[in-house]
Formats: sequence, structure tokens, C-alpha cells
Amino acid sequence: LGCDAITSIDIPAKIEHIGVAAFNACDNLENINVSCDNVYFSSADGLLFDKDKITLLCVPGNKKGNFKIPPYVSQIGEQAFRGCEKLTNIDIHAKIKKIGDYAFENCNGLTYFNIPSTVSYIGKGIFSSCDNLETVEIKDGITSIENSSFSYCYKLKSITIPETVTSIGVEAFSYCTNLANIVIPDSVRKIGDYAFRFCENLESIT
Repeated sequence: LGCDAITSIDIPAKIEHIGVAAFNACDNLENINVSCDNVYFSSADGLLFDKDKITLLCVPGNKKGNFKIPPYVSQIGEQAFRGCEKLTNIDIHAKIKKIGDYAFENCNGLTYFNIPSTVSYIGKGIFSSCDNLETVEIKDGITSIENSSFSYCYKLKSITIPETVTSIGVEAFSYCTNLANIVIPDSVRKIGDYAFRFCENLESIT
């Protein structure tokens, strides 16, 4: 907290551990630069990755507009985009397999999101508190809507739950106050506690 003045961070070679969401409160951060001698982390275009650039670990909070996941990335780390309120679109390419917990929490600039069929896992709270998110399309491949995945998405009107989903987690859609209709496929075997709590405008569940 209190790091609003920071626009760039240089990570030296000797750093071995960076905590989850370490830079998420730095709203004006534009670039994270890692020493090429660091054996644990790497950077490119101001983004933070693991050494092999398989996992995208952190996107600086001052990134704006449309964002394309680099083509060499196959995983999006826990809270990687958390608080990136200035992004209006995030393009997930077909090589992404896993998206970590709370990856897009508080990304209030997003109104639409598409998750391709290559993604087999999305973490809990993935879109929690995305205030302006209206539509989410999830292709076949996901097997579970995790806990609090869409909680506090006040403007969410439409979501596609694919036939591959077998469970919907605790508070998955709580406080989705604009959600009017939802179709739960035959594949679902379990719905968690408070899954649709305070969905005040929900008119039908099929």
C-alpha cells in the first residue's frame, strides 16, 4: 500500500521469491524489469513472468486498453491482473490452459470476456468484483465454476456454462444483481452454498 508514485520496478538477480499480489496496489506501475541474471523470474514488455515465461505472474496496474496475452504463455498466475482497472479487453489465446485464483479480480474496465476451450481450469474468485462485466463466454473444457468466481459482478447479465462443468462452487454468483436467467447443464452434479445469493433480478433457472 502507498506505492502510487512508483512507475517502474527493477528486480535484481538475487531475488528468489516474490509474493502473490506484491505489486497490486501500485496503480501507476507501468513496467517491471527483471535482471537477465535472475534464475527465478524474467520480464518482457514490462510484464513479470517465471524464468521460462510459461506463467504470466503480474501485469502492472497502469496498463490500459486492449491487452493480448503473449503467445508463449500457457498459464495465468494467481492475481496476475488483479486491480488492472484501466484494461478494457483481455485477449486469451488458444494456448492458455490454466487461469489462477482471483486472476482478474477488480478489473473494472472489462465488460466482456471469452475463455477458450483450451482452458481446463479457472480458479476461485477469477472475476470477483469486476463491477462492469456484463457477458462471459466459457467454452467446453472447464469442469468446475469455483467458489466466488463471479461474486459481486453487479452488471453480469449473461454467462454460458458449458456441458463439461460438473460443479458450481460456494457463492459462485452471489451479488450478481443483474443476472436474470441462467441455464445449468445436465452435467452439473453439485451446486455450492449461497451460489446465487442476492441475485435480486433472477427470474428463471433452467
